Amino acid sequence: MLLHLIVVFTPVGNLLFDGLDVSEAPAKADLILCLGGQSIRVIHAAELYHLGYAPKVVVSNLECKADEMRDLALLCGVPDDRIVVDRCSQTTRDHPAAIAALEGVDFQQQRFLIVTSNHHSRRAAACFRHGGYRNIIMYGRKYLTGELKKPRNWKYRFLMFPRAVYEYSGLLTYWLSGRI
Repeated sequence: MLLHLIVVFTPVGNLLFDGLDVSEAPAKADLILCLGGQSIRVIHAAELYHLGYAPKVVVSNLECKADEMRDLALLCGVPDDRIVVDRCSQTTRDHPAAIAALEGVDFQQQRFLIVTSNHHSRRAAACFRHGGYRNIIMYGRKYLTGELKKPRNWKYRFLMFPRAVYEYSGLLTYWLSGRI
């Protein structure tokens, strides 16, 4: 309880959350990779596509969830022939290998703009680097939505606390099991 209070009511929480966020401003890439988990990621991937950051969008999730992501990308105006679907990724660690196996993907030569959540970007980046990806840009939406300027008060830290616990636990688990 004391740790929770310190994280929520002091700037220590901001430092913890900043440690999870390795996202960057978007840059030109060969493919936009949209990792499953939240529909907003698909919307941001479509926005990046329309802004010309890459000619194709890969949506990556498990089976029907991947198809739902594809359908949302279509609704967001991404042409069908510009969407590649990975239906084999259930967890963060699955994405690199499943995407590398897709036709037309050269994970060692191409540049990838990976769309995920800010707080998930460190673990996702570690998985992709562990999987041999050389040129990745982690994008966590704050650069297009103005989140860089939002105040991070105790309410923000309170809402972020469970996500931080989940992500740091995931990082530790992946590290201990040799997945990153």
